[in-house]
Amino acid sequence: MSTIVPDPTRATNQPPSPRRGGALPRSRAPVVEPLERRILLSAVTLWNDARLFSFLDDDGDQVTVRLLGPGVASLIFNDDPSEGADLSRIELRDTNHKSALHISVQQAGEGDGRTTLGSLFAGAVGTLRLDGVRLVGEGVHVRGELGALSADSLEAGAGVRAFAGAGAGGGARIDLIAAAPSSSVRVFGDIASLRVHGDGSGLRVWAENVGEVSIGGAANGLIVDAAQRIGRVDLHDGATGVHLRAGERIGEVHARADVDGASTISAGARIESVRIDGGIHDSLLMAGTILGPGFTLEGAAFNVGTIGEVVVGADVVDSIISAGGAPGPDLRFRDGDILRGGEIARLHVGGLIVGEHSEHVNPGIYAATLGAIHVDGYDLTDKPRSGVGVVGSAVIDPLPSPGVALIEADVERIIEQAVAQARRLGVNATIVLMDREGTVLGAVRMTDGALASAPTTTTITGGGSGGLEGVSVPSAMAAATKAGTAAFLSSNGNAFTTRTAGFIIQPNFPPQIRNKPSGPLFGVQFSNLPTSDINRLPLGLAADPGGVPLYRDGQLLGGIGVELDGQYTAELTRKGKQTAEERIALAGQIGFEAPRQIRGDRVFVEGVRLAYQRGNPDRIRRLTPFIEPFANQEAAGRLEVITQPRVSDATIFTTTALGGRLGETIGDLASSRYSAVAVGENALFGVRERADLSTQLVRINASTGAATVLATIGGVNAPGARLDPGERVLSLVYDDAGTPGVTGDDAHFVVSEQGRVVRYNANTGASTPAETVANPDAVLRDAAYFDNAGSPAMIGVSVTTGQLFRVDLTDVTNPASFAALTSVGAGAVQSFTVGPSAVFAVRESGPQRQLVRINPNTAALTVLRNLTAPGSDVGAPHQRFGAIAYDDKGTGDPADDAIVLQNSVTGEQFMLSPANGATLAPGEALADPIGALAQGRILVAGPDRFLVGVSPLTDRVARVNIASPGAPAGVAEITPNDAAALTRAGRLNQGEHLSQADVQEALRRAHDLNAMLRAQIRKDRPQVSQVTVSVVDAEGNLLGVFRSPDAPVFGFDVSVQKARTAVTMSRLDTGDLLRNAEGGAFASFADRANAIGLALDGSVAISDRAGGFLARPFLPDGIPGTTPGPFSIAPGEVFSVFNTGLQTQLLITNLVGYLNEYASAGSDGEALRLFNAGLLGARGVTDPSLPIANGLQIFPGSVPLYRNGVLVGGIGVSGDGIEQDDFVAFVGATNLQEYGAVVTADQVMVDTSGRSIRLPYVKFPRSPFGGF
Repeated sequence: MSTIVPDPTRATNQPPSPRRGGALPRSRAPVVEPLERRILLSAVTLWNDARLFSFLDDDGDQVTVRLLGPGVASLIFNDDPSEGADLSRIELRDTNHKSALHISVQQAGEGDGRTTLGSLFAGAVGTLRLDGVRLVGEGVHVRGELGALSADSLEAGAGVRAFAGAGAGGGARIDLIAAAPSSSVRVFGDIASLRVHGDGSGLRVWAENVGEVSIGGAANGLIVDAAQRIGRVDLHDGATGVHLRAGERIGEVHARADVDGASTISAGARIESVRIDGGIHDSLLMAGTILGPGFTLEGAAFNVGTIGEVVVGADVVDSIISAGGAPGPDLRFRDGDILRGGEIARLHVGGLIVGEHSEHVNPGIYAATLGAIHVDGYDLTDKPRSGVGVVGSAVIDPLPSPGVALIEADVERIIEQAVAQARRLGVNATIVLMDREGTVLGAVRMTDGALASAPTTTTITGGGSGGLEGVSVPSAMAAATKAGTAAFLSSNGNAFTTRTAGFIIQPNFPPQIRNKPSGPLFGVQFSNLPTSDINRLPLGLAADPGGVPLYRDGQLLGGIGVELDGQYTAELTRKGKQTAEERIALAGQIGFEAPRQIRGDRVFVEGVRLAYQRGNPDRIRRLTPFIEPFANQEAAGRLEVITQPRVSDATIFTTTALGGRLGETIGDLASSRYSAVAVGENALFGVRERADLSTQLVRINASTGAATVLATIGGVNAPGARLDPGERVLSLVYDDAGTPGVTGDDAHFVVSEQGRVVRYNANTGASTPAETVANPDAVLRDAAYFDNAGSPAMIGVSVTTGQLFRVDLTDVTNPASFAALTSVGAGAVQSFTVGPSAVFAVRESGPQRQLVRINPNTAALTVLRNLTAPGSDVGAPHQRFGAIAYDDKGTGDPADDAIVLQNSVTGEQFMLSPANGATLAPGEALADPIGALAQGRILVAGPDRFLVGVSPLTDRVARVNIASPGAPAGVAEITPNDAAALTRAGRLNQGEHLSQADVQEALRRAHDLNAMLRAQIRKDRPQVSQVTVSVVDAEGNLLGVFRSPDAPVFGFDVSVQKARTAVTMSRLDTGDLLRNAEGGAFASFADRANAIGLALDGSVAISDRAGGFLARPFLPDGIPGTTPGPFSIAPGEVFSVFNTGLQTQLLITNLVGYLNEYASAGSDGEALRLFNAGLLGARGVTDPSLPIANGLQIFPGSVPLYRNGVLVGGIGVSGDGIEQDDFVAFVGATNLQEYGAVVTADQVMVDTSGRSIRLPYVKFPRSPFGGF
């Protein structure tokens, strides 16, 4: 054996080399001194003058170790270095911050130019320069301060543990070529900089403060955890599963690729800047949050935080970006989970913000304040609402930016200008402003005694007969509709007026030009109707000049409408004169004009210039002498304020993304819908239909809204389901067997729309097979339990006759088990409640509403009170009372009890005496209109008593405090919006249906094409089509809707109309439905279609283009002297835009009911307030047996959808040219055109006017692409 000693000449003469300036010169062979034979450890000590040692490592590389400054180095090898060995350990003693250890490697022989070191221990050291050294064992442990460390790599399991040095930069400086997974750096102090030039995946870093981290290669699994601050992190490659956490602050993060794999970036207070060149997926970026163990939300601390800037180059998917976000107990972020004070100053997302498969209810952006916002190329600065946090963060909506939107002072100014013009013209007028989504922002009626009185009503006059011709409507309703029409038809790319509307809805286009087909939007006036279940204006869309849009900085704000002449009409000529109403509206528009390049008179359709306005507005200087402050005019009695100036409500739309495209949908479309509730043993139960078509019986926590599933009632492939998928439940009846506090012997009875009754154990959910009621008239809605002499029974309202029935639940199949408690001729029952010994009901009697008491055994009936008699404090004629409940105090004394009654039109709640119906206390307006319930049950919760039921506004369960319904907390929605998708599944038709994926794919395909189309009506740049696409099932239920960011708002309602129309006309039973609805009122239209060879029996797929073709007053379209189409006006009637035939007839009954309710409100101001709140109208346009709840549409843009030859739904498109709409709808229907034996309309010939005519189906634009 030999002992190895350092070469003293090398120790004194060899200078150190720079770290990457080349290897040290090759050393001479070690001096070998022959000694006696003995066993020695393979070790070398560097001390005093012997401070350099060279040797060959295990694979032949030349390794040189040099110690500079104070201290002693012990080198311990894993073998005899004279024969080639690697360093096992280095121990440094008596070193300090002036000490430096340098190791260099010179490649030699077959070596790889690198060596290994198992571990290095030191007390304190200034510099460790380990060039070409792989740390493979325990790594580096410095018990004192470390100034700088450089090495080739940290191998798996190796680490660096040290205290921070006091060198330049205020902390340790660490430089590595690479770091392997499970390697670590822990500094008990500060790290000034940490650089990994290559792969740093799996490296774990802990310190008090970290100045800078740079990873040149992949950083997957990187952890940087600082107790206080992180200055800068630069990630040059992959960043999957990265975790950056600082207790206080992060300065700057720059990831040059995607950030994904559940990565987290979090700081306790502030993050200055995060720039991600790619996208961020399934990750958290949170200021104001200190994440818990494992970098999760479990155990996290949530505080107010701020973010200076977030820039993401691509999409934000299934991720949370928050400044002061605070999720609920389940740690799943949902809308509203924020703390006050949080702010994101700038957010720029190059792609989209979208939720796809997130564990969070609403992934997206969470901050109380959002500053400058850009998403997918759209400037959304100031657009978000405070506290948003829904899918895609709802950072855009049709409403203008708050900095641009109309404020109260703007509304007053516009009205002052319009009033001044009216005064110049010597007339009084009614003037209304609406925002882009149809909210009334201000309404006045001029009452200047020196001028002619402004009519309070106006008569519909279109030059025809029948339909709505001659109907009188309030002037404020007409003015509001004009304002809304200008707003609904316009966008930031096109500006249309009511004159434009009149130009494009007539029997010929251009108007009065013979042998030309009808206007491109023929029939659009009967969209957005006040009774629509989708989107509404007070009287549909107007074609009477006097409505113009309002703009500021190129953004659409809303519209102004004027009514004064007592005639609600349409401009029938091409070049009609300017009207006084139009002139007044244009005066109000001064300062809020549409950009000239987007006005309707710059738009050409089929080579025809559209109309916009007649004449020019007066100059403001001419109006100035007549302008008077709003408040002064009101105080002087020259201005009756119908609606005080106000700002817009929040948007009805929710921003999201579909297939990589930004747009909007309805945020709760896919939420669970409740159809019935029941109360038993002081517990609340409900039946909900999920978006996947499953129906569940649930127990509802009335405080939290949490729902526990007791049984699955129906669903696709649902084990144990007793009802068909999507079969609606009309009633839920709780049978309390009578043992207080014991539910084991209690039961639920579920009643479906098909008359099937299923019994479920209240405890276990176990069920018995469904039984079908023997009497079809006894299919009951809103049924409640009744103890019929110890036998379980239910009482409810017949869905076919409106009668009140009692049904014995022991045998619903027995005809003898049914008893009618009211007669058909005596009036339909609106609502009822079961008391201890009697049933109380609200019964219709013409326009009057009676409170009646009924003996449930004998059917003896006593009228307690006319609720709508003159002077009544409860209601007015024609009003509805949707919820009534008997509040039994349980004392045994009926005098202690009360009847809780809600007026559904006024949104008020009353307490009445069960003895005589007298009002026990003044009515109180509900704090929130969602508290106006469709049915009422009493729920006792501790000292509080609540009225609970389903809100028609949301189809979710709400509760109303009986004692204080008007208090801020008096009304609360119990069940939350639990939408976890964009779409719903469709109901089954002959065993086929649309799945949620089918609907989403149809919407995606449609919008993918639309994004490539050149717009016909838009004049902004790029001139790309923007539309709304809707999909419905075979029963007309809305399953999915997606709106391009700036599509005109009218298209929301119209796209649904079109989809429903395609379904309605293509069903197997269309002819029967028309013949039976409203007692046969529409039978002649089905008969006329049959007479020309169209049976309406489902054998023909009828698009909106085909159905609309058959609704034209001339057939073929535009050819004078020919017979009207079978869906057009009836023989003997004269066509007008207010009588288009079937389309108009379908809506008359419910429209008249709406007009009566409007009048019952007592004033225009109150009526418009109730309309804004959703309490007035919105009950459906036509007979509910027809699948067109928002009305028929008769201009192109839809096709029916088929699978395996079965009609499963329809797709409708609206917002641009009708050929574009057709094209988008047809492409959206790809894979859903399996017609089987059904033929499309363009394969059908009909016989009319002595000739055979081929029906159209779809028509595409000639040159759809390019030219942007």
